[in-house]
Formats: sequence, structure tokens, C-alpha cells
Amino acid sequence: MPYRSSQSSSSPPPPPPPPPLPQHLQLKTLPILSSSEKETYNLWLSSLTPSEKSTEKESIEKSLHSLQTRLSLLTLESSTFRGQLKSLTRDYGFPFLVYWWSLWGVTGIICYGSISFFSLDVPSLLKNIDTLINIDVSGRIDPDLGEVAVAVAVNELLEPVRLPFVVVTTKKLVDTLGYGPKYN
Repeated sequence: MPYRSSQSSSSPPPPPPPPPLPQHLQLKTLPILSSSEKETYNLWLSSLTPSEKSTEKESIEKSLHSLQTRLSLLTLESSTFRGQLKSLTRDYGFPFLVYWWSLWGVTGIICYGSISFFSLDVPSLLKNIDTLINIDVSGRIDPDLGEVAVAVAVNELLEPVRLPFVVVTTKKLVDTLGYGPKYN
């Protein structure tokens, strides 16, 4: 008598197929344009009025934003801090960078002002750092430049706090000021 496994020979039924995606969410594939299609498209674009070109551009930007959002959801990129930062840079580009650099400058000025206002003894601070890293930095730095160097270093140490703050507040601030993407 042939050997029979104690387990059932039938495998479990396959999972049911996912429900169909609603029509308005289905991806419409865009073929790659051939050179003749590019020429035809260019001729068509040249026949448009400026307002029609603007409408066409906005339509393409909306489609592109939709595709980028779908891709970030598919790759789970939108659920990571790095992905959110990438999305902010893509969608808010220049306003995001201006806001980030402005905050960097403001916190740098605050750091330098605090060092000056509280009369921090920068040369002795640098001597303490010299003993930790065994390099003579304090003897080579002018005290005024030392204040700037310490302010820049402290400002850079604030980056782990500043960047998440910028990421969380950029969208709201830029949209409130009216500089956000038009397709949101």
C-alpha cells in the first residue's frame, strides 16, 4: 500500500480577489510618445491660446501629482519621514527651502545673540573642547570668530529639532500664504 500523508492533499483555497478599483481611481496608462506623436503634440500646442496652454499644464500637473502620490503609497514611501521630506521638496520646492533656510538663519542669529548677550567665555569653552579632542583649536581662533564658530556649531546641533518642525509646518504655512501647489 502506498504511503499516504496524514495531511490533506488539497491545499487551502486561494484568497478572494480584491474588489475592483472604482472607475475614478483607475490608472489611465499614458503611452510613450513616438517622434511623430511629439511633433503632432507640438503642433497642437502651438495652436492653443495662452489660457488653453495654462489649462493643459494644470491638467498634466494634476495627473503627475496623482501618479506621484500613487507611487509613494505603493512603495510605502509616504509613511516614512524621509518620504514625507521628499514629497514636501517635490510639491513645495522653493517655498520649502526658503522657509527652512530662513529658520536656519533665525536660529543662527539667536544662537550668536545668546552667546554675546550672556557673555559666554568662548576661549575657555574651546580649551575644554581641545582637551577632549587633543587638538589645539583655541590658540588658533580669534575670540570674535570663535563666537561665530560656536554659534554655527550650536545651530547645526539644533537641526534634528528644526527639520521635523519645518516638515510638519511647511504645508500649512505655505498653503496659508497662497504659495502651495495648485493641484492639492
